[in-house]
Amino acid sequence: MTISYSKKVATSNFSCFLKLLLRWRGSIYKLLWKDFAAFAALFYSLSFLYRFVLTESWRRVFESISVYCQEFNSLIPVAFVLGFYVSLVVNRWWEQFKAIPYPSRMAMFVSALLTGNDERGRLMRRTIMRYLCLSYVITMSSISPGVKKRFPTFEHITEAGFMLPNEQKVIEGMTTTYNKYFVPLVWAASLVSRARKEGRIKDDFAVKTLIDEINEFRGKCGTLFSFDWVTIPLVYTQVVTLAVYMFFLSCLMGRQFLENGRYGDMYFPFFTFLQFFFYMGWLKVAETLLNPFGEDDDDFDINGLIDKNLQISYLVVDGMHEEHPELIKDQYWDSLEFELPYTEAAQRFQKDEHIGSAANIEVPESKAQFLPPASSMSTIAEDGTGRERVVGSAMGLGDDAAALGKSSSFRSKWGSKKVKQSFPSVARSSSKLSIWKGGSRRPSAKKHDDIEIGSLTSVIPKSPDPSAKKLSTSPDELIFPISDDESSSPQPCSPVTLQVVSETSPFVPKSKVPGGSYGSTPTEGEPLHAKYHPQVSHLSHLEPVVETVETTDAFIGEVREELQKIREGRSEQKV
Repeated sequence: MTISYSKKVATSNFSCFLKLLLRWRGSIYKLLWKDFAAFAALFYSLSFLYRFVLTESWRRVFESISVYCQEFNSLIPVAFVLGFYVSLVVNRWWEQFKAIPYPSRMAMFVSALLTGNDERGRLMRRTIMRYLCLSYVITMSSISPGVKKRFPTFEHITEAGFMLPNEQKVIEGMTTTYNKYFVPLVWAASLVSRARKEGRIKDDFAVKTLIDEINEFRGKCGTLFSFDWVTIPLVYTQVVTLAVYMFFLSCLMGRQFLENGRYGDMYFPFFTFLQFFFYMGWLKVAETLLNPFGEDDDDFDINGLIDKNLQISYLVVDGMHEEHPELIKDQYWDSLEFELPYTEAAQRFQKDEHIGSAANIEVPESKAQFLPPASSMSTIAEDGTGRERVVGSAMGLGDDAAALGKSSSFRSKWGSKKVKQSFPSVARSSSKLSIWKGGSRRPSAKKHDDIEIGSLTSVIPKSPDPSAKKLSTSPDELIFPISDDESSSPQPCSPVTLQVVSETSPFVPKSKVPGGSYGSTPTEGEPLHAKYHPQVSHLSHLEPVVETVETTDAFIGEVREELQKIREGRSEQKV
């Protein structure tokens, strides 16, 4: 039976594991004391022979053998071989535990899906579950010595109530030399089919559910049988055993304290015994876990599971079939906000629920405004409604933004300038780049890509020229006509320097940008015009000096009210 100590280690404290060292049943002391006693007896026998029996010449021979063993026993890879072997055994042990089948799941399906409170329905449910438990007993009696001692023959299984005499005759009459654990499961599947024909199972999906569960139970029994059939290769077990025993056989001579030895004459080899305790104990752990269906203290309690499975199966399919307590309102029926009670002993476990490590992070209101998506900046219509479409996309208005832009009351009150200041964006038509205040797109080296225009709205030149001033531009936008020349590819160039010729007529001097003319003196009062040149490919070095104008609540409210009017008008037209 498995030794459980979970209660002792439920709460960590100073002596949590130390208390476990004092237990005997299932302990390493119980497994190892005979081997340790034999090793200590041999060690002290050789020590007594060396000290009191051998002559001087034979002592020299003894010392030579001892030095030789001590020098070369470290060549045996005990830790590596033993560690890998134990790891393999432990994993195999756990897989065997997970493969143990439990019929309680099948019992719940049978109780729910195979209906009928008459004697035949009850008989079918109990018989199906008895067949599963019978298959389990036959499987375990084939692989577990403890179960085999309990049920050595089919007569014992019949006498225990898992099988009836007529069923025993059928199984014994089968002419096969293979294990017959699958026979009761075939009977159970046949009973499921018969119950479906008699209408006790309502549909084919329920039949499939029951058959699948029987197959899963059969698969786990087969897995346990396979674990018993195919074990860890014998050669590996032999290598590990030889490595451990040969290592400590050499330690019997190599760890003796000699007269002229390095450590003097000591009588108790403390660290040698400690090493024996660890390595040999490791090997004993592997021996215990290699077959967990045996009779060791830590082996699985299969006989207890056999008793439990049959009793629970009958309880579920017979004692509890179609029965449940009376439906009564619970004590929290009239409230969705309640607090479950704690006892005084459990009061310290009452804590606030974890709602997430980022739940209490506060975002400043100035940085909590949504930015317009990049997809809303791709197109601007020739009729000017594109500006309003960009605004609408930024506010989630969709296609209604075009109608919003045509509203005379809305345009007369706010105008396009307010729209552009409130919703910065970049949009391109076939003939020009329209650059509005506060754009957020980054510059690109490609000719026809959108450009970051927050850095172009108003700039301070990087040039050290002290005569350079802030650019005086149109208050609404800067319009840059795009050249149709695509023959040249963009090339890096020196920073563009913008200077003021007059307060109303800025231009780009030819001498400041290599590669040709970049502009001409415009007429007074016109905004800056400049030709696109392929060598101008980097604009990110221009520093913005004008901040984006934030959207006001009044403007957003006006947009929503106007949009509501437009949608109501459409609804009336449809009616």
